[in-house]
Order: sequence, then C-alpha cells, then structure tokens
Amino acid sequence: MDHISSFKPRQSHYSIRDNPQKLYLPETLTIKDMHKMFLGSYKINAPYKVYWRIFKEKFNISFGWPRSDTCTQCDTLNQQINTTTNNDDKVNFIDKRQLHLSKAESFYRLKRLYKQRAQMNLATVLSFDFMQNLPISHLESNILYYSRQLWLYIFGVHNLADDRVTLLTYHEGVAKKGQCEVTSMLFRYLKEENDLNRN
Repeated sequence: MDHISSFKPRQSHYSIRDNPQKLYLPETLTIKDMHKMFLGSYKINAPYKVYWRIFKEKFNISFGWPRSDTCTQCDTLNQQINTTTNNDDKVNFIDKRQLHLSKAESFYRLKRLYKQRAQMNLATVLSFDFMQNLPISHLESNILYYSRQLWLYIFGVHNLADDRVTLLTYHEGVAKKGQCEVTSMLFRYLKEENDLNRN
C-alpha cells in the first residue's frame, strides 16, 4: 500500500464534477509495471495477484486515457503548484486553480440548464469543435511517419437536445481551419437541420 501511495495520481479534468474522489495514473503505466517496480524496490516476493487485488480493493485509482487536448491553464497551474518551493506562491497558485475550476463548474452548470431547455424544444443548443487531425494515409512505417502527410480535418457538431453528433470532414487541400470554415460548416448544419424539420 505504501508503494501504490507513492505514485502521484491526478484528478480528471472532465469527470471531476461527477466523481471528485476518482484519481488517475498516467496512461503509459500499468499495474504490471507497478508490480515490477515494487519487486525491484522492496525486495519482497509478493505475487502479482496480491498486488493487483490490493490496488483494486484499497484504492480508487484508474489509468488515464492519452491526453492530447488538455486544459492549458490547468496544466500550467498544476506545474507551478508542483514545482514552486515558496509556500505563499503555492497557496496563490492553488487559489487560482480553485477559481479556475469553479468557473469551469459554473460553465457546465449553465450548459446542463441549456441542455434541459433544448430537450424541451425551447432552444437549439449546439456544442462544436475540431477533433484531432488525422494523417492520410495512417500508416506507422518509418518512411511515411517522417514524410509530409496530408491532414484530414474533422469538425463535430453535437446537438444537445437529442445527443446527435454530425461530423463534417475535409482535407487540408480543400480548406483551412479558420473562422470562415467554422461559420460555413455551422451554416450548412443549421440549413440542413431546418430543411429536415420542414419535411
């Protein structure tokens, strides 16, 4: 238990509201890796099954998914909290992080309210964003990995009224990822939704 406690798990930025006690270790780590580290550090021949059972029964820890779109402000404040040696600075950074998380919670509360309005047909509420770029073709051979690849852009529109998701895709040879493209895709989405509702 001391060995498992020596790892530094983090709270999820996205599920902190629903499950604030749940902690996550880096996605590159596994219980098997931790058990090997334990054997190397403590020189106790504890079977993997025993280590696994203690991890599962005594700790509310999971392993995170790879993070590619994290909150820059959270990352910066967490780094400042973890690296500063001045207690006054650390308290200041902790207060800033708490304020930031409170603002995020206010936003999600407002989003839930508007989602309810959308489900009652009182408003149209959309959430939209570009997903991670995908290379074409998606191969991991060394030559292609280091070559210039064509990027596929994916723009997602989520209708909060019925949880429908519409994906619009195009490659970088067609257009960029600017405000004009976003406005055009939203206009197209709303026009097609309007045409569907008429029929």
